[in-house]
Amino acid sequence: MNSLPSALEALSPLEERPQLIVANTPAELAKVRRFVRTAKAFSRIRKHRLGLIGGASSWLTYSQPDRTQLSRHLGIRLIDIPMNEFKSVYRSMSRPVAQKLAIEAKSKRASKQTTTEDFRKSSVIYAAVKKLAEKHNLTAASLKCFDLIADFRATGCYAVARLNDEDFVMGCEGDIPATAAMIVLSEISKSPTFMANVSSVRGRNLVLTHCTIAPRLTSSFRYRTHFESGLGVAIAGVLRKGKRVTILRFDNTFQKLRAGEGVVKAHVWSHQLCRTQTQIEMDRDARIIMDQPMGNHYVLAYGEHPGALRSLASFVGMKFEEI
Repeated sequence: MNSLPSALEALSPLEERPQLIVANTPAELAKVRRFVRTAKAFSRIRKHRLGLIGGASSWLTYSQPDRTQLSRHLGIRLIDIPMNEFKSVYRSMSRPVAQKLAIEAKSKRASKQTTTEDFRKSSVIYAAVKKLAEKHNLTAASLKCFDLIADFRATGCYAVARLNDEDFVMGCEGDIPATAAMIVLSEISKSPTFMANVSSVRGRNLVLTHCTIAPRLTSSFRYRTHFESGLGVAIAGVLRKGKRVTILRFDNTFQKLRAGEGVVKAHVWSHQLCRTQTQIEMDRDARIIMDQPMGNHYVLAYGEHPGALRSLASFVGMKFEEI
C-alpha cells in the first residue's frame, strides 16, 4: 500500500508528468494496460528513420514539417534524399528484373487501362525505393511522386501500396506530418495504414480517397490508372464494410494530435475522385476537419485506437483533439 506515496514522490520533480492512475478497478487496470501498450509502441516509433525522397510537393503549403518538433515529440529522424539520387537508382535498375516483376504484378487484377510497360515502370519505382531504404537504413519513406509523371510518365501508387503491404511505411507527396501519422498508427495497430485525401465532410460522414492503398486493407481491389494523370498503375480498393476505424492527423509543428473513430459505411464510386474511395461514419461530428484545417491528408487504420493516441499525446507533450 506504499505504492501511491512512492509514486507521488517520484513524479513530483518531473516537469512533464504522466497521468497517475491508482488501479483499484478493472477500468483503471485497463488504462494501465493501454498505457503500457502505447509506451511499447512509442519505443518502436522513436527508432524510425523516415526518408524524404525529393522533398515535399509544392502544393503542400501547410504540410511542411517542423523537423525539430518531429524529433522532439516522436523521436523520428528525418533523412533527406535528393530526387536526383532516386532517379539515378531508377535508371540503374535491370530491365529484365523489372520486366519479371511487372509480369507478376500485371497477372493479378489488372484492368485493360494498364499495360505491361506501366507495370514495369511502377515495379522499378518500387525496387528503387527498396534499394534506397537499404542504403540509408530507412524504416519509412515519403516520395515526391508527382515528379515521376513528368520525368518517367509513371506514378508511385503501386510502389506505395506494395511497400505498405510489406510493412514498410510509405507515404505520398512528401507529406511528412501524414507519413509520421502512418508510422504512429501502424505501430499502435500493428497493421498497414491508409493515407488519404479528405474528399467530403458532411456532419459525421467523411469520404476519404486516394490512388493507393495496401491490398491487405481491402476486401477486394483492382489495378487502374492514376486519377489525375491517367498514367501508371493505381489501386482501386474496397475497404471492409462495417469495420471500426481510427483516423489520425498531426499539425505541421507536431504540437497537436487530432484523432477520431468511426465505421466503414460504404464503398463510394465516382470518376471524379481518386481510385480508392470510402465513406466513414464518424462517432462525432467531423466538420472540425473543414472548420479548422490541418492539411489535406488523414491516415486511417482498422481498430479502436483513440485511447492509445490520447495516452501517446499525454506523455509526448502534445495537445489531443478529438474528432
